[in-house]
Amino acid sequence: MAQVLNEKRGPAGPRLIRQGQTHLGRMPLNIEEGQGSSATTSVQKSGLPNGRLVNSSILQWAEKAKANGNTSSGALYQIYAKELPRVELLPRAEHRACLAHMYKQNAKDGISIWPQFLDGVRGVQLKHDTKEFMMNNPKAADEFYKIERSGAQFPDEAVKARLTINVKPQFQKAMVDAAVRLTAERHDIITAKVAGPAKIGTLTDAAVFYVGGDFSSAQTLAKELQALLPEDAFINHTPAGMQSMGKGLCYAERTPQDRTSHGMSRASIIESALADTSMLSLEKKLRNAFKSAGYNPDNPAFRLE
Repeated sequence: MAQVLNEKRGPAGPRLIRQGQTHLGRMPLNIEEGQGSSATTSVQKSGLPNGRLVNSSILQWAEKAKANGNTSSGALYQIYAKELPRVELLPRAEHRACLAHMYKQNAKDGISIWPQFLDGVRGVQLKHDTKEFMMNNPKAADEFYKIERSGAQFPDEAVKARLTINVKPQFQKAMVDAAVRLTAERHDIITAKVAGPAKIGTLTDAAVFYVGGDFSSAQTLAKELQALLPEDAFINHTPAGMQSMGKGLCYAERTPQDRTSHGMSRASIIESALADTSMLSLEKKLRNAFKSAGYNPDNPAFRLE
């Protein structure tokens, strides 16, 4: 399961306050602004939420790649990865306290926490390496941290979907606490991960729950998370191709054959659509490409059933 979960491992990038215009200028990918119970999450006759904004974000993503003159999956992924929430990053002086707080949650309520790059290490060695890294490594604040029930092991195909969360960096400790509690209590959470105090705000999401349930169970999980965090903790930010579930909460499924991150998975599908030399419109090419990949063309955040 490491390949699916081992996402966003690149350098954190410059520590800047992001404000003003998005990277995409007049074609912002972040068009689903966490609209709660509005049309974004209204359920259609098909049983799926309205996919208009999901499809629109994917179309804009593809059009941006065409305008850039580079439609490779790698270039497409970079467009996705550069669309970030505009937040003030956590001051460096607060990093150590956040790391210490997170480390104290390790082994609490039967939960294990470790830096993502140590995936595959287990037992005493994992405990030793985690402590050494979190307590002594100057780059510890720049890592993603995995959160799992101790001893739990799942096949790769157990992950059916991901729920991504965007919170303000100053709520990093609260996000860790919520992830620990929910992972301990809810067995539909296969694993979770939370960005370290220097990393949060530098990527498309602050935390991710990888889940084995469906959209209905993800909605319940989202409500429980909302009850654990202050309303003003969440940020309006929806990554392209994901279904908004409210402010700062987004959902996307994956097919059994999909073994990459959400961004890379969708980038590869868009690449195939852009390589289509037929006379179809780009919208129809994208619909066909997502359907061929096993995703619902009416709302590509969901699998075809």
